[in-house]
Amino acid sequence: MNKLDKILETLRCELSTGKYPPGSRFPSEYDLVRRFDVCRGTANKAVTMLCNAGFLKRGQRGSGTMVIKKSLPDTRKIVFLGGLAGIFATSIINGVFAAADERNAQLILQAPPIKNLQQMLENIVHDIDGIVTYGYRMLPDDLPIPVVYIDEAIPEYTPNCHHVVNRNYEGAQLMMQALWERGHRNIAICANSSYLQTHRWYRVRGFMETLENLSGQPADKLLYSTVEGTILEARLLLERILQRNCNTTAIATDCDDLALLLVAASRQLGITAQDLVITGYGNLMEMLPGAASCINIPNVEQSPFLLGATAVNTLLDIIEGRISNEPTMQYIDAIPVNLDQIPVIKP
Repeated sequence: MNKLDKILETLRCELSTGKYPPGSRFPSEYDLVRRFDVCRGTANKAVTMLCNAGFLKRGQRGSGTMVIKKSLPDTRKIVFLGGLAGIFATSIINGVFAAADERNAQLILQAPPIKNLQQMLENIVHDIDGIVTYGYRMLPDDLPIPVVYIDEAIPEYTPNCHHVVNRNYEGAQLMMQALWERGHRNIAICANSSYLQTHRWYRVRGFMETLENLSGQPADKLLYSTVEGTILEARLLLERILQRNCNTTAIATDCDDLALLLVAASRQLGITAQDLVITGYGNLMEMLPGAASCINIPNVEQSPFLLGATAVNTLLDIIEGRISNEPTMQYIDAIPVNLDQIPVIKP
Protein backbone atom coordinates (compact mmCIF):
# COMPACT_ATOMS: atom_id res chain seq x y z
CA MET A 1 0.00 0.00 0.00
CA ASN A 2 1.54 3.34 -1.04
CA LYS A 3 1.38 6.60 0.95
CA LEU A 4 -1.66 7.90 -0.92
CA ASP A 5 -3.66 4.73 -0.23
CA LYS A 6 -2.68 4.83 3.46
CA ILE A 7 -3.81 8.46 3.75
CA LEU A 8 -7.11 7.68 2.02
CA GLU A 9 -7.76 4.69 4.28
CA THR A 10 -7.10 6.75 7.42
CA LEU A 11 -9.15 9.79 6.39
CA ARG A 12 -12.02 7.72 5.05
CA CYS A 13 -12.21 5.85 8.35
CA GLU A 14 -12.17 9.12 10.31
CA LEU A 15 -14.88 10.64 8.13
CA SER A 16 -17.06 7.53 8.37
CA THR A 17 -16.80 7.41 12.17
CA GLY A 18 -17.73 11.08 12.57
CA LYS A 19 -14.40 12.59 13.59
CA TYR A 20 -15.17 15.43 11.16
CA PRO A 21 -18.93 16.19 11.40
CA PRO A 22 -20.89 17.24 8.30
CA GLY A 23 -20.66 21.01 7.88
CA SER A 24 -17.29 21.30 9.59
CA ARG A 25 -14.09 22.46 7.94
CA PHE A 26 -11.73 19.68 6.87
CA PRO A 27 -7.99 19.96 7.67
CA SER A 28 -6.08 21.99 5.12
CA GLU A 29 -3.63 20.44 2.69
CA TYR A 30 -0.85 22.05 4.73
CA ASP A 31 -2.13 20.24 7.84
CA LEU A 32 -2.23 16.95 5.93
CA VAL A 33 1.31 17.46 4.64
CA ARG A 34 2.60 17.90 8.20
CA ARG A 35 0.52 15.07 9.65
CA PHE A 36 1.36 12.40 7.06
CA ASP A 37 4.81 13.66 6.04
CA VAL A 38 3.98 13.79 2.33
CA CYS A 39 4.36 16.35 -0.43
CA ARG A 40 1.59 18.84 -1.14
CA GLY A 41 0.73 17.11 -4.42
CA THR A 42 -0.10 13.87 -2.59
CA ALA A 43 -2.23 15.71 -0.04
CA ASN A 44 -4.06 17.54 -2.84
CA LYS A 45 -4.74 14.27 -4.64
CA ALA A 46 -6.14 12.69 -1.46
CA VAL A 47 -8.52 15.61 -0.91
CA THR A 48 -9.60 15.53 -4.55
CA MET A 49 -10.41 11.82 -4.32
CA LEU A 50 -12.41 12.33 -1.13
CA CYS A 51 -14.32 15.10 -2.90
CA ASN A 52 -15.01 12.79 -5.83
CA ALA A 53 -16.19 10.09 -3.42
CA GLY A 54 -18.72 12.51 -1.92
CA PHE A 55 -17.14 13.12 1.49
CA LEU A 56 -15.89 16.66 0.95
CA LYS A 57 -16.62 19.79 -1.05
CA ARG A 58 -14.05 22.44 -1.91
CA GLY A 59 -15.16 25.96 -1.10
CA GLN A 60 -14.45 29.19 -2.94
CA ARG A 61 -10.84 30.33 -3.03
CA GLY A 62 -9.56 30.68 0.50
CA SER A 63 -12.68 29.33 2.21
CA GLY A 64 -11.32 25.82 2.74
CA THR A 65 -12.80 22.37 2.23
CA MET A 66 -16.06 21.39 3.94
CA VAL A 67 -17.24 17.99 5.16
CA ILE A 68 -20.59 17.21 3.55
CA LYS A 69 -21.30 13.72 4.90
CA LYS A 70 -19.74 11.12 7.17
CA SER A 71 -20.61 7.95 5.28
CA LEU A 72 -21.07 6.66 1.78
CA PRO A 73 -24.48 5.91 0.32
CA ASP A 74 -25.76 2.43 1.17
CA THR A 75 -25.92 1.46 -2.49
CA ARG A 76 -23.66 2.16 -5.43
CA LYS A 77 -25.06 1.74 -8.92
CA ILE A 78 -22.69 0.06 -11.38
CA VAL A 79 -23.04 -1.37 -14.88
CA PHE A 80 -21.65 -4.60 -16.28
CA LEU A 81 -21.17 -3.94 -19.97
CA GLY A 82 -20.47 -7.19 -21.78
CA GLY A 83 -21.69 -10.04 -23.89
CA LEU A 84 -23.94 -12.45 -22.04
CA ALA A 85 -23.39 -15.51 -24.27
CA GLY A 86 -20.83 -18.23 -23.78
CA ILE A 87 -19.55 -20.28 -20.86
CA PHE A 88 -16.60 -18.01 -20.11
CA ALA A 89 -18.72 -14.84 -20.08
CA THR A 90 -21.31 -16.56 -17.88
CA SER A 91 -18.67 -17.39 -15.29
CA ILE A 92 -17.36 -13.80 -15.38
CA ILE A 93 -20.90 -12.52 -14.81
CA ASN A 94 -21.35 -14.92 -11.88
CA GLY A 95 -18.26 -13.38 -10.29
CA VAL A 96 -19.54 -9.88 -11.03
CA PHE A 97 -22.91 -10.67 -9.41
CA ALA A 98 -21.31 -12.27 -6.35
CA ALA A 99 -18.98 -9.33 -5.67
CA ALA A 100 -21.70 -6.72 -6.28
CA ASP A 101 -24.05 -8.55 -3.92
CA GLU A 102 -21.40 -8.83 -1.23
CA ARG A 103 -20.66 -5.10 -1.49
CA ASN A 104 -24.36 -4.15 -1.57
CA ALA A 105 -24.03 -2.56 -5.01
CA GLN A 106 -26.87 -2.30 -7.50
CA LEU A 107 -25.84 -4.07 -10.70
CA ILE A 108 -27.24 -3.26 -14.14
CA LEU A 109 -26.50 -5.50 -17.13
CA GLN A 110 -26.04 -3.88 -20.53
CA ALA A 111 -25.13 -5.54 -23.84
CA PRO A 112 -26.09 -3.15 -26.65
CA PRO A 113 -25.04 -3.65 -30.28
CA ILE A 114 -21.82 -1.77 -31.02
CA LYS A 115 -23.71 0.74 -33.17
CA ASN A 116 -25.87 1.69 -30.15
CA LEU A 117 -23.05 1.75 -27.58
CA GLN A 118 -22.35 5.49 -27.67
CA GLN A 119 -26.02 6.41 -27.28
CA MET A 120 -26.42 3.96 -24.41
CA LEU A 121 -23.42 5.45 -22.60
CA GLU A 122 -24.76 8.97 -23.04
CA ASN A 123 -28.13 7.88 -21.61
CA ILE A 124 -26.81 6.24 -18.44
CA VAL A 125 -23.41 7.73 -17.63
CA HIS A 126 -24.75 10.44 -15.30
CA ASP A 127 -26.96 8.00 -13.38
CA ILE A 128 -24.34 5.41 -12.48
CA ASP A 129 -21.13 5.33 -10.46
CA GLY A 130 -18.94 3.17 -12.70
CA ILE A 131 -18.63 0.46 -15.35
CA VAL A 132 -17.07 -2.99 -15.52
CA THR A 133 -16.72 -4.12 -19.12
CA TYR A 134 -15.76 -7.29 -20.98
CA GLY A 135 -15.62 -7.80 -24.72
CA TYR A 136 -16.44 -4.25 -25.88
CA ARG A 137 -12.87 -3.16 -26.52
CA MET A 138 -12.03 0.37 -25.36
CA LEU A 139 -14.74 2.83 -24.33
CA PRO A 140 -14.46 6.61 -24.89
CA ASP A 141 -11.69 7.98 -22.68
CA ASP A 142 -13.66 11.05 -21.63
CA LEU A 143 -16.26 9.24 -19.51
CA PRO A 144 -16.74 11.05 -16.17
CA ILE A 145 -16.88 7.77 -14.22
CA PRO A 146 -14.30 5.02 -13.57
CA VAL A 147 -14.17 2.02 -15.91
CA VAL A 148 -12.51 -1.34 -15.22
CA TYR A 149 -11.70 -3.61 -18.18
CA ILE A 150 -11.66 -7.39 -17.87
CA ASP A 151 -8.86 -9.11 -19.82
CA GLU A 152 -8.99 -6.61 -22.67
CA ALA A 153 -6.05 -6.01 -25.02
CA ILE A 154 -5.74 -5.06 -28.69
CA PRO A 155 -3.09 -6.48 -28.29
CA GLU A 156 -1.31 -4.06 -25.94
CA TYR A 157 -3.04 -3.03 -22.73
CA THR A 158 -4.00 0.65 -22.74
CA PRO A 159 -1.84 2.13 -19.95
CA ASN A 160 -4.22 4.87 -18.80
CA CYS A 161 -7.03 2.45 -17.86
CA HIS A 162 -7.84 0.05 -15.05
CA HIS A 163 -7.39 -3.59 -16.08
CA VAL A 164 -8.01 -6.95 -14.42
CA VAL A 165 -6.21 -9.47 -16.59
CA ASN A 166 -4.92 -13.01 -16.82
CA ARG A 167 -1.23 -13.70 -17.00
CA ASN A 168 -1.78 -14.98 -20.53
CA TYR A 169 1.90 -15.14 -21.48
CA GLU A 170 2.92 -16.98 -18.31
CA GLY A 171 0.10 -19.54 -18.66
CA ALA A 172 1.30 -20.43 -22.16
CA GLN A 173 4.90 -20.49 -20.99
CA LEU A 174 4.12 -22.97 -18.21
CA MET A 175 2.13 -25.24 -20.54
CA MET A 176 4.94 -25.36 -23.10
CA GLN A 177 7.44 -26.14 -20.36
CA ALA A 178 5.19 -28.99 -19.16
CA LEU A 179 5.11 -30.51 -22.66
CA TRP A 180 8.88 -30.22 -23.00
CA GLU A 181 9.55 -31.72 -19.55
CA ARG A 182 7.49 -34.78 -20.53
CA GLY A 183 9.65 -35.46 -23.53
CA HIS A 184 7.73 -33.76 -26.35
CA ARG A 185 10.01 -32.28 -29.00
CA ASN A 186 7.78 -32.24 -32.10
CA ILE A 187 5.27 -29.61 -31.06
CA ALA A 188 2.91 -27.49 -33.16
CA ILE A 189 1.20 -24.28 -32.06
CA CYS A 190 -2.33 -23.49 -33.29
CA ALA A 191 -4.11 -20.16 -32.98
CA ASN A 192 -7.26 -18.48 -34.16
CA SER A 193 -6.47 -16.19 -37.08
CA SER A 194 -7.63 -13.18 -35.03
CA TYR A 195 -5.03 -13.69 -32.30
CA LEU A 196 -3.03 -10.62 -33.33
CA GLN A 197 -5.98 -8.36 -32.42
CA THR A 198 -6.70 -9.90 -29.00
CA HIS A 199 -5.02 -10.91 -25.76
CA ARG A 200 -4.44 -14.34 -27.35
CA TRP A 201 -1.37 -12.68 -28.86
CA TYR A 202 0.27 -13.00 -25.43
CA ARG A 203 -0.50 -16.72 -25.35
CA VAL A 204 0.92 -17.36 -28.81
CA ARG A 205 4.01 -15.34 -27.97
CA GLY A 206 4.39 -17.27 -24.72
CA PHE A 207 4.22 -20.60 -26.57
CA MET A 208 6.65 -19.57 -29.29
CA GLU A 209 9.27 -17.80 -27.20
CA THR A 210 9.33 -20.61 -24.64
CA LEU A 211 9.68 -23.27 -27.33
CA GLU A 212 12.46 -21.30 -28.99
CA ASN A 213 14.31 -20.96 -25.67
CA LEU A 214 13.96 -24.67 -24.94
CA SER A 215 14.84 -25.97 -28.39
CA GLY A 216 17.29 -23.33 -29.51
CA GLN A 217 15.47 -23.22 -32.85
CA PRO A 218 13.08 -20.68 -34.46
CA ALA A 219 9.43 -21.57 -33.88
CA ASP A 220 7.78 -19.45 -36.59
CA LYS A 221 7.26 -22.46 -38.90
CA LEU A 222 5.53 -24.33 -36.08
CA LEU A 223 2.70 -21.78 -35.83
CA TYR A 224 -0.54 -22.53 -37.65
CA SER A 225 -3.51 -20.16 -37.72
CA THR A 226 -7.05 -20.96 -38.74
CA VAL A 227 -10.56 -19.58 -38.80
CA GLU A 228 -12.09 -21.88 -36.21
CA GLY A 229 -15.66 -22.96 -36.74
CA THR A 230 -16.14 -26.50 -37.99
CA ILE A 231 -14.63 -29.92 -37.49
CA LEU A 232 -13.92 -30.03 -41.23
CA GLU A 233 -11.69 -26.95 -40.98
CA ALA A 234 -9.98 -28.43 -37.93
CA ARG A 235 -9.43 -31.70 -39.77
CA LEU A 236 -7.84 -29.92 -42.73
CA LEU A 237 -5.60 -28.03 -40.31
CA LEU A 238 -4.60 -31.23 -38.54
CA GLU A 239 -3.80 -32.95 -41.84
CA ARG A 240 -1.64 -29.97 -42.83
CA ILE A 241 0.29 -30.18 -39.56
CA LEU A 242 0.92 -33.91 -39.91
CA GLN A 243 1.89 -33.61 -43.57
CA ARG A 244 4.59 -31.13 -42.60
CA ASN A 245 5.75 -33.24 -39.65
CA CYS A 246 4.28 -36.72 -39.23
CA ASN A 247 6.17 -37.07 -35.93
CA THR A 248 4.17 -34.31 -34.21
CA THR A 249 3.19 -35.50 -30.72
CA ALA A 250 1.68 -32.33 -29.22
CA ILE A 251 -0.39 -29.34 -30.32
CA ALA A 252 -0.68 -26.29 -28.06
CA THR A 253 -3.73 -24.14 -28.82
CA ASP A 254 -4.59 -20.61 -27.76
CA CYS A 255 -8.22 -21.37 -26.81
CA ASP A 256 -10.54 -24.20 -25.84
CA ASP A 257 -12.85 -23.77 -28.84
CA LEU A 258 -10.02 -24.60 -31.22
CA ALA A 259 -8.71 -27.37 -28.98
CA LEU A 260 -12.08 -29.13 -28.88
CA LEU A 261 -12.41 -29.00 -32.67
CA LEU A 262 -8.94 -30.47 -33.08
CA VAL A 263 -9.72 -33.22 -30.57
CA ALA A 264 -12.86 -34.14 -32.52
CA ALA A 265 -10.95 -34.05 -35.82
CA SER A 266 -8.18 -36.26 -34.42
CA ARG A 267 -10.72 -38.84 -33.31
CA GLN A 268 -12.19 -38.88 -36.83
CA LEU A 269 -8.72 -39.63 -38.16
CA GLY A 270 -8.25 -42.43 -35.64
CA ILE A 271 -5.58 -40.59 -33.67
CA THR A 272 -5.60 -41.20 -29.92
CA ALA A 273 -4.62 -38.83 -27.12
CA GLN A 274 -1.60 -41.05 -26.45
CA ASP A 275 -0.34 -40.45 -29.98
CA LEU A 276 -1.16 -36.74 -30.15
CA VAL A 277 -1.91 -34.61 -27.10
CA ILE A 278 -3.85 -31.39 -27.67
CA THR A 279 -3.81 -28.68 -25.01
CA GLY A 280 -6.50 -26.06 -24.43
CA TYR A 281 -6.57 -22.59 -22.92
CA GLY A 282 -9.45 -21.49 -20.69
CA ASN A 283 -10.47 -24.79 -19.09
CA LEU A 284 -14.06 -24.35 -20.22
CA MET A 285 -14.74 -28.08 -19.92
CA GLU A 286 -14.72 -27.70 -16.14
CA MET A 287 -17.78 -25.46 -16.45
CA LEU A 288 -19.83 -27.95 -18.48
CA PRO A 289 -21.64 -30.66 -16.48
CA GLY A 290 -20.18 -34.02 -17.44
CA ALA A 291 -17.81 -32.59 -20.05
CA ALA A 292 -14.68 -32.81 -17.93
CA SER A 293 -14.99 -36.60 -17.69
CA CYS A 294 -15.50 -36.92 -21.47
CA ILE A 295 -12.88 -34.44 -22.69
CA ASN A 296 -10.14 -34.24 -20.11
CA ILE A 297 -7.24 -32.49 -21.84
CA PRO A 298 -4.28 -30.53 -20.48
CA ASN A 299 -5.48 -26.98 -20.06
CA VAL A 300 -4.82 -23.53 -18.62
CA GLU A 301 -7.27 -22.33 -15.98
CA GLN A 302 -8.17 -18.64 -16.35
CA SER A 303 -10.50 -18.32 -13.31
CA PRO A 304 -13.19 -16.17 -15.01
CA PHE A 305 -15.28 -16.02 -11.82
CA LEU A 306 -12.32 -14.43 -10.03
CA LEU A 307 -11.74 -12.05 -12.96
CA GLY A 308 -15.31 -10.76 -12.65
CA ALA A 309 -15.29 -10.50 -8.86
CA THR A 310 -11.91 -8.74 -8.77
CA ALA A 311 -13.04 -6.22 -11.39
CA VAL A 312 -16.14 -5.27 -9.39
CA ASN A 313 -14.21 -4.97 -6.11
CA THR A 314 -11.62 -2.80 -7.83
CA LEU A 315 -14.31 -0.55 -9.31
CA LEU A 316 -16.12 -0.15 -5.98
CA ASP A 317 -12.85 0.55 -4.15
CA ILE A 318 -12.13 3.34 -6.64
CA ILE A 319 -15.65 4.77 -6.34
CA GLU A 320 -15.54 4.70 -2.54
CA GLY A 321 -12.09 6.28 -2.36
CA ARG A 322 -10.48 3.18 -0.82
CA ILE A 323 -7.74 3.11 -3.45
CA SER A 324 -6.18 5.62 -5.78
CA ASN A 325 -7.79 6.30 -9.15
CA GLU A 326 -4.38 5.91 -10.78
CA PRO A 327 -4.57 3.28 -13.57
CA THR A 328 -3.83 -0.20 -12.29
CA MET A 329 -3.07 -3.59 -13.81
CA GLN A 330 -4.28 -6.40 -11.55
CA TYR A 331 -3.19 -9.88 -12.57
CA ILE A 332 -5.00 -13.19 -12.09
CA ASP A 333 -2.73 -16.20 -12.56
CA ALA A 334 -3.33 -18.53 -15.51
CA ILE A 335 -2.57 -21.99 -14.11
CA PRO A 336 -1.93 -25.20 -16.10
CA VAL A 337 -4.21 -28.07 -15.05
CA ASN A 338 -4.70 -31.73 -16.04
CA LEU A 339 -0.99 -32.10 -16.70
CA ASP A 340 -1.28 -35.81 -15.89
CA GLN A 341 -3.04 -36.12 -19.26
CA ILE A 342 0.21 -35.33 -21.10
CA PRO A 343 1.77 -38.63 -22.25
CA VAL A 344 5.41 -39.02 -21.26
CA ILE A 345 7.75 -39.68 -24.18
CA LYS A 346 10.87 -41.53 -23.13
CA PRO A 347 14.18 -40.80 -24.88
